[in-house]
Amino acid sequence: MNTIREAEGLSRRLRDLDAEMPVVSILQQSADLIGTVVPFDACALTSTDPSSLLPSSAAYIEALPADSCGPYWDKEFLEPDVMDFAGLHEVGGAPQTLHRITDGRPDRSSRHREIFSGLGLDAQLRATLTTSAGCYGLVDLVRGEGEPDFTDDELVVVDLVRPAMADLLRTALARPQIGVDGLPTSSAVVIIGEDGDILSMTPQAKELISLIPEAVNTADSSAFLNAIVHAIWARARFLAGGFDAPEASARVALLDGQRVTLRGTCTRTPDGRMGHTVLTIEPTRTSELGPLVVAAHELTTREEEIVSLLLRGDSAQQISSGLAISIHTVRTHIRSIHDKMGISSRAELTRLFIDEEFLPNVDLIATSGAH
Repeated sequence: MNTIREAEGLSRRLRDLDAEMPVVSILQQSADLIGTVVPFDACALTSTDPSSLLPSSAAYIEALPADSCGPYWDKEFLEPDVMDFAGLHEVGGAPQTLHRITDGRPDRSSRHREIFSGLGLDAQLRATLTTSAGCYGLVDLVRGEGEPDFTDDELVVVDLVRPAMADLLRTALARPQIGVDGLPTSSAVVIIGEDGDILSMTPQAKELISLIPEAVNTADSSAFLNAIVHAIWARARFLAGGFDAPEASARVALLDGQRVTLRGTCTRTPDGRMGHTVLTIEPTRTSELGPLVVAAHELTTREEEIVSLLLRGDSAQQISSGLAISIHTVRTHIRSIHDKMGISSRAELTRLFIDEEFLPNVDLIATSGAH
């Protein structure tokens, strides 16, 4: 096939998709389009919180049973396996195949041995939708036993369409949320046992979990109510084991348009052993959404700093002094910010961030002079 032409055609079709549609529809249509050029028998496409690499908002899963959900995320976050997503993200997220990484010995992967082999699946391709602002999604394509590994050309196609998919998800994740008046104000807590089973939850947590997109409806508690909860549980236990990883939290858009943040923390028994995991669910603070809004517009690091200072109320002269750059440079950056974000004033910039709770986000403010 003409690899470049096929990839360019797919990218155009992906960019033509409506970014306002539900995230799961973006994932499903992306999978359908990729499948026209890169055939597969099973897949899992997942949107992620760019700051933690944990599942967020939705996943599109094809030909993988619900009871494989828990073990799948265990291999990812609790007991990292060969070709894990975190490792792919660290090197830019370009697609890899299990056969290539293991020199033709996919059985070296516990994921392959304990999950895919039993489902009659073999060749596996993985990639992350990595941008300079973080990882916005995960791509996992698998072929049945007896099917060939993914070719070099097919890897090139997936690699070249990743930016278009990342742009769609980045835009979707930065959509303004509706008001949070409808969210429960009392504690929303889930208690998860050492084996990953949900032991109990408050009525408020049950209500919110029912609104998380793409919940797994199954009587098998080991499969969990949804992949997001299981992944956060696994990450929390991984961190409690003394390993280094991003925090066990994810910002999630509910089915009704409201945003919540899920956070997992492991308890300790009196004798110091790892105990239950406490999962809290609370309305997402606007300050936590700010970075998602900024990332959606592909601002440079300097432009992000200036956005934060503008939202704080600093004048162009104050920004010039604080960042040790000329007033002319500040104004050039502000014009670029306006162009990229489709605005023409500080008032319009502020409205993009929903309300003034974002003023300011300290993560975006320069702590020293010019870079």
